[in-house]
Amino acid sequence: MNFLPRLSYFAVACVLFGFSTTVAATPEPDADPFELDLDNNINSPSVPAKRQSIVKESIDRLKQTLDKAGFKATRQRQGEVLRFTIPCGRLFKANETTLSSQGINYLAKLKFPGEISGKYKLLIAVHADDTGEQSYADALTAARANAIDDFLTRQMQGIEIIIVPYGIGHDEPLVNNDSVLNRAKNRRVDFYLVPTAALFAK
Repeated sequence: MNFLPRLSYFAVACVLFGFSTTVAATPEPDADPFELDLDNNINSPSVPAKRQSIVKESIDRLKQTLDKAGFKATRQRQGEVLRFTIPCGRLFKANETTLSSQGINYLAKLKFPGEISGKYKLLIAVHADDTGEQSYADALTAARANAIDDFLTRQMQGIEIIIVPYGIGHDEPLVNNDSVLNRAKNRRVDFYLVPTAALFAK
């Protein structure tokens, strides 16, 4: 898996280059999202029990917004995180790292209400099938994740959100890569909307 951490704000874009391969087993409450792997980023920060209703109400409103825009979102982490998936073929031509015109038009529909500004992080995990060497898949998915990050940063002016792009390569297939159809299923982009402490802090 190739993890390229980068901090992006929709209001102000800042690029940090670097790699991190060591991750704490249990993230600290104030852990830097750019020092975490995907799983730990999805699972942090934890939400205090007495504040869970606030988070779930916000998640429900976000889900309605995404569903209306055509992005089928599902709840994860006991309803505290939203996930939606887009096939890579809808965003990129084969082996390309630049968004296609179709991909640009599709992502242009992805808009968030201003109320989430400063209160969420968006994780972008790009996956490949097992075609080609792992180093190629890592580089391809990392470049695609950054291309999506770049586009969303320009698209969502005025909304501050942390974006962490991940190039997963072909390490996490949904299904066996034993057919054309299954390889297409594995070539995907998973998006995770995760609340930050700013959403539920007193």
